[in-house]
Amino acid sequence: MEREQIQEVLANPSAKRVIEGLRDTGYTFVTAISDIVDNSITAGATKISIHLDLQDNRLEPVVYIVDNGSGMSPEKIVPAMTYGSTATAEDDKLGKFGLGLKTASTAFCRDLTVVSKADGFPMTKAEWDLDFIASINEWKLKITAPTEEEVEILEETTGPGGHGTLVKWTKVDRLLAHEYEKRSAAEKALAGIKDRLKFYLRLTYQRYLDASFDDLPTTEIYVNGERVLPWDPFGLKFAGTTRLHNGESTKIGIALPDGSESYIVLEGYILPRKDELSAEEAKEAKISNDLQGFYIYREGRLIHFGDWFGMYTKEPHSSLFRVNLSFGKELDTLFNVDIKKSRILLNEQLYDALNRIINPWKREAEQRYRTGRQTIQSNNAASAHEVAGREIEKQSPALEAQTKIVETDQSKGTAVIQNPQGTFVKRIVIQESSEGKGRVIPVPSIIDGLLWQPTLSNGKPAVEISESHPFYTKVYGPIIKNNPIVQGIDYLLWAMVAAENETYTDEARDYCEDFRRITSEKLRKLVRDLPDPEDDSDE
Repeated sequence: MEREQIQEVLANPSAKRVIEGLRDTGYTFVTAISDIVDNSITAGATKISIHLDLQDNRLEPVVYIVDNGSGMSPEKIVPAMTYGSTATAEDDKLGKFGLGLKTASTAFCRDLTVVSKADGFPMTKAEWDLDFIASINEWKLKITAPTEEEVEILEETTGPGGHGTLVKWTKVDRLLAHEYEKRSAAEKALAGIKDRLKFYLRLTYQRYLDASFDDLPTTEIYVNGERVLPWDPFGLKFAGTTRLHNGESTKIGIALPDGSESYIVLEGYILPRKDELSAEEAKEAKISNDLQGFYIYREGRLIHFGDWFGMYTKEPHSSLFRVNLSFGKELDTLFNVDIKKSRILLNEQLYDALNRIINPWKREAEQRYRTGRQTIQSNNAASAHEVAGREIEKQSPALEAQTKIVETDQSKGTAVIQNPQGTFVKRIVIQESSEGKGRVIPVPSIIDGLLWQPTLSNGKPAVEISESHPFYTKVYGPIIKNNPIVQGIDYLLWAMVAAENETYTDEARDYCEDFRRITSEKLRKLVRDLPDPEDDSDE
């Protein structure tokens, strides 16, 4: 049978529609700038200058990214500006698809200009003008001579005649949220964008900005003339930071298609609690719900952070816990790295492996946080309970008319009490203090896990409340500064102690003790699924 003839037809896409469609690839401003910074680092730049400003004659932003990297010759600048260009001869560790420079830039501007100079070659300029492309509907790149201003901007970073590259965005139509009528309002909006960019660069390129990472090239980055300093999410300079797994890295081996093996490197860190840091250190640590989770590094460059990938819910008790996960570009397929290098996906096997490793780390971090919460509560609790104590003291003549404390024996832990049932010797905690403890006394813990127990404070009936009981942590904790509600619960617990003293008999002793124990156990179970209180200082 005669084989069917296959006809091959060249089907070129519409330049106008494709180049406009590629503006919507999902870049944010910070990820777009980072994609261009990646190119600069790959080109061996030791200095990168980023400048955001408004044009002199109108309220339209202009953006420059300049580096002193190797630059491009006239023969290389056209392939570099071509959409989907083939890989260069250099080992481009940070690049991925040959689209980043173009799609990242045109996500925010309609005119992308690149001016570059390599050693031994003249300065070259190439420009994608989207309005020009739309008018002719062809993939035509403008090659022109750089302006005096462009040469000046480039040589501010490279030095006269030096090698490097300038990326310039004009017709910037997608950076500011809307058009401003006043220059001051537009400048204020741009200032906020610059601040967000600086922090993102501090975090994303921390290992390139910090010379102590000697396995990576050191690069200086400036934003509008201000040097960007590295930010360490793991707080290694803080004395109280704990590196988990005995301070060693955990490696997961991954077999590659060519038979070789690569590794995923995991490191878990617990940051110090805020009460263990100075005000300046706490500001630098940025402990919050948003910044807990995995920090994913590809070739030493952060590509994703502050995410548990659905393993856990972000809650305050995990706010001290951060995990470093690092891998090389050879594992891009495993992690499903996207075009922006800002998102990854975990397959089921990798998800399960990571979960098994970090689960015990997470429990340790939670315990560290809860210990801190108890300390915070202890600091707040004494003053919070004083209000109820003063009101009880004020009304004590009427409230305690039916019960009298005849004598106490602190060495035996007993008191003789008189109530309507008679006179009895009762086992009770006795506190004597020159300052007085008040009528409602928070304590770190109570034997047998009780929530509360009777006590005598300088001979006066009082109630001790355990700060380590989950009821205190989860019910008192969120309202510890809300006096009316705290007072109400304090009154209830003190009234239960007063009622016990007023109805006490020798026969009722075991019943009273069992009542406190059983009630405390049931409350422990009832509040198990209530959320832990949030740390006010995270807000």
